[in-house]
Amino acid sequence: MSTPRLRGTNADIEERKDSAAAENRHVALVHPQLGRLTKTIGICLIVVSLGACRHPAKEPVTLTFLDPEWAHDLTERNVLPDERLQEFTRQTGIRVKHLPAPESALDQLGMARELLGEGASGPDVLGIDVIWPGTLSQDLLDLKPYFATELSSVDPDVVASYTVKGKLVAIPFHADIGVLFYRRDLLREYGYGAPPRTWDQLEKMATRIQQGERAKGQRDFWGFVWPGAAGEGLTCNALEWQVAEGGGRVIETDNTISVNNPNAIRTWQRAAHWIGWISSPNVIYYEEWDAVNAFYLGKAAFFRGWARSYFMSVEAEANPAIRDTAKIGSRWIGITSVLGGKSTQAATLGGFGLGVSRSAVHPAEALELVRFLIHKEIQAEVVGSHSEPLKQPELYEGPVILKVYSAHIEQRPQGSGVVSRPSAIAGQRYEDVDHAYLRAVHSVLTGKTRAPEAAAGLEKELVEITGFKTGPPSRIRGPKD
Repeated sequence: MSTPRLRGTNADIEERKDSAAAENRHVALVHPQLGRLTKTIGICLIVVSLGACRHPAKEPVTLTFLDPEWAHDLTERNVLPDERLQEFTRQTGIRVKHLPAPESALDQLGMARELLGEGASGPDVLGIDVIWPGTLSQDLLDLKPYFATELSSVDPDVVASYTVKGKLVAIPFHADIGVLFYRRDLLREYGYGAPPRTWDQLEKMATRIQQGERAKGQRDFWGFVWPGAAGEGLTCNALEWQVAEGGGRVIETDNTISVNNPNAIRTWQRAAHWIGWISSPNVIYYEEWDAVNAFYLGKAAFFRGWARSYFMSVEAEANPAIRDTAKIGSRWIGITSVLGGKSTQAATLGGFGLGVSRSAVHPAEALELVRFLIHKEIQAEVVGSHSEPLKQPELYEGPVILKVYSAHIEQRPQGSGVVSRPSAIAGQRYEDVDHAYLRAVHSVLTGKTRAPEAAAGLEKELVEITGFKTGPPSRIRGPKD
C-alpha cells in the first residue's frame, strides 16, 4: 500500500465526461504507449543494475532488495528504509542495493517474475505482496525454519496468507487492513455521535449528509466513494461485502467454490444500487487513487481505504504535494472498522512480507538482512505503542491488525475480523481466479449482467480454472469469536 497522494488516474478520463466533475481538470494524462515504454525501460535498467551489483569474491557482499514500498516519490517514506539499510551495512559490512518497483500491484508482480527468472542475477530479497505467495512460491526459499521465534508473535491469519502447501514463502513485514474512512466534522454537524457499524447505517448517514452538502451548493458531493473499477481494490471490497452477509470467501479453505449463493448475490445487487444514489456513477471507473482523490478533496463523507495509508498520510502532511492540494486534513478524518452485516464483520488483509530468492548468490546474508529488518520493525512497533504521536487519529473500534508483531504490544479493543483473498488456495491460478471474479462483479455494477446469472457463470468458470468442486460458504471468524 502507498500513502494517499492526490494525482490523476484512469477514472479522471471518464470524470471529464461529467460536467459535475469539472474541478478535477488539473490532472495530466499519460499516453498508454509511453507508459508501456517507460515500464520496459525501467525493467531493463534494473536488470542492468542487478548485473552491476555482482562483485568478485574478495569484495564486500552486495545484496539486491526489490522493495514495493519504495515505488513512490514521497521523500519522507524513503528516509527510514534507507537509514535502516545503511545501519545494516554498518553493523554487518554487507551492502544493499535498494531497488524501486512499479506502482501498481500487477506491474510489481510482473517485474518480480521477470527478475526472478534471471536466476542468480536477480534480486536476493524481495517484498512479497500478500496475494503473491502462490504465484512466486517456486522461486522463493521456505523461511519457516529460520524465523520460528518471530512467527510465534504473528497473527495466524497473516502467517497463513504467506504459506503455500506448508511452505512459508515470505515472513510478514507490514500488515494492512481494510478500514472505513469518515469525515469527523460532517458526522458531528449532522448529529451523529459515532460512525456507522453496518451497511444499513452507512446508507442512511451517507444519504442525509449528501443531501445536506448539496443543499449548501456542493453539487458534486457524494456520500460514499470506493474503488469500483475492475481491479484488486474491487476484489477486496466485494469480498468484504459478501463475507459480512454470509456469502463466503469465493473459494473456501477446503478448496470448494462457494460464490454462487444468495447472500453473495444480494451484496452485489446492493452495491449496484449505490451507484447514482450515494456513489458517483463514475465510481465504476475508480481505481484506488481516484477514491482517495475524491475523499481528500472533500467530495465524500465516507471512503473505504487502508489503515496503513491513513497513518502514512498523517506523517506525510508536511509534504507540499499533500498539504497544498488536499482540502481536508487529518484532523477532520477518522477511521473505523469495515462495516458488518447479518453474519459478521471482516476486513480484507493486505500488506507485504519479505522473501528470499532460491537463486540468491548469498542466501545466508539475505536471511540476515530479512532478520535485521524484521527486528527493526518489532522495535519500531513497540516504541510507537508507548509514545504519544504528534497527531492522534480518531480510531473508532479499530480493526484487529494494525501491527504485524502484535504480541509485543498491548492491544486495543478489537473491531473487525480478517478475511484473506483466496490467493494461497488458488496458487498459480489466482490471477485467473481474480480476473474472473472481477469480470463477474463489475458486470453487475455496470448493469451488463444480472447478479444471479453473473454468479452462476462465475461458478462455472472457477470450476474450469481450478478443478475444484462447488460447496456452501463457510462462516468467517469475526471479532468476538
